[in-house]
Amino acid sequence: MRRSYGAWIVSCLLLAALLLIVAAALWTEEQRDDPAAGWETLNRDIERTLEEWRQHREEPVRYPTVNGKVPINTAPAAQLETLPGIGPAKAAAIVAYRDEHGPFGSLEELLEVKGIGRKTLDNLRDLITLENP
Repeated sequence: MRRSYGAWIVSCLLLAALLLIVAAALWTEEQRDDPAAGWETLNRDIERTLEEWRQHREEPVRYPTVNGKVPINTAPAAQLETLPGIGPAKAAAIVAYRDEHGPFGSLEELLEVKGIGRKTLDNLRDLITLENP
């Protein structure tokens, strides 16, 4: 009888271990997300990001103006580049001159900026102002 009692205990322990293994496997499977659901979430996030990027990209940058004119004493280089005949180098030169000498006192003072000549100034007169926004 002892022998059968010992075998019965071993059988019960093995059965309990088997049940624990099955329960752990089922619990792990339940905890695991559906891989397809993860891709759907990722795709949705990517689409949302792309749409936000498209909207941002399509929105034009709006700089402050005074009666539709560019305020040369406060305009950043990017805004100055919107003026005809003013590229990155001339815009940087205008900002550098303004930083070094302070605000322009007259439109004629632009002639002191390297790269700005009489013709360029004449083309800009109706597009720029000394007034601040």
